[in-house]
Amino acid sequence: MANLRRYVAAPAFTPLPFGLLSTLGSETRSPSSDVHFGLGVTYEVICGLGASTYNKCISVTGSGLAPPPLPPSKTASNTLTARGATPFAVYTEIDCSAPGFWDRAEASAEEALARVEGYQVEKTLWTGAANGVTVMFPHLAANAQVLDEDGIVLQTAAVQVTGAAILDVVEGIGALEYALANCYEGVGVIHVPRNLAPHLAFANLLVREGPRYRTPNGNIVVLGAGYAGTGPDGTLTAGSTWVYATGMPFIYRDQARVLPVGQSIDRGRNTVKAIAERTYVIGWDCCHFAVRISSGGITTGAAFGAS
Repeated sequence: MANLRRYVAAPAFTPLPFGLLSTLGSETRSPSSDVHFGLGVTYEVICGLGASTYNKCISVTGSGLAPPPLPPSKTASNTLTARGATPFAVYTEIDCSAPGFWDRAEASAEEALARVEGYQVEKTLWTGAANGVTVMFPHLAANAQVLDEDGIVLQTAAVQVTGAAILDVVEGIGALEYALANCYEGVGVIHVPRNLAPHLAFANLLVREGPRYRTPNGNIVVLGAGYAGTGPDGTLTAGSTWVYATGMPFIYRDQARVLPVGQSIDRGRNTVKAIAERTYVIGWDCCHFAVRISSGGITTGAAFGAS
């Protein structure tokens, strides 16, 4: 008997909020006139918190107070460093028989890319691996500096601000923000795997601001479904998750490219390969810190002052 079921539209798809691409939409650059960023980019970061001094003519009066000594000579208080970032591509492929699929193959591939690219970008930013090979620099889970052939910094080593100690979520986020504040007098980003989101919410560490979360200190929080939770050495231990903090990132991406359906036919199988892809380059400003936080579940509210 022929299938009499009615063909209807699939359920509507809504991307998860508060991920990397949705949170940092204002930091995403999609230049249409110059796509050479697809070969990677070089940029300069100005890092440091400056210094203070005083005028040599200053005098101090009062009982028992002597004039201060001459101020020391000024020395470099900030650094100007060239950094590089390398590209990677996210793609989707749908293989389907040509009859009934030909007319919608390209649209289906582009929709598939829109559904998964956020997850894949987060995964690659965390590990640096594309198709199992570490080719994306810089990435979060890294414990060694990498330079290119010209001595430009491609990868910074994450500074483990409390070593390998496992902290509760309040101590861990506090340690990251303190490290950021002593590195960077600007808004930073806390990169958090989604399994820690309930912990942050329970501890009142998430402040909603439109399409993004911030900490009470004002740093941006990205909740990444693709964030693997691994440490700078690439390992993951049960009961704990690593969280990273960086200076503000930028995200370059080009327009989604869809392979024309006429170029992707497997004539031997009468199959269409619907392929869409997009190139990304991501870098960040100055700082790169890591903290290991307990993810074993909250068994009591006492640690956060609950009665």
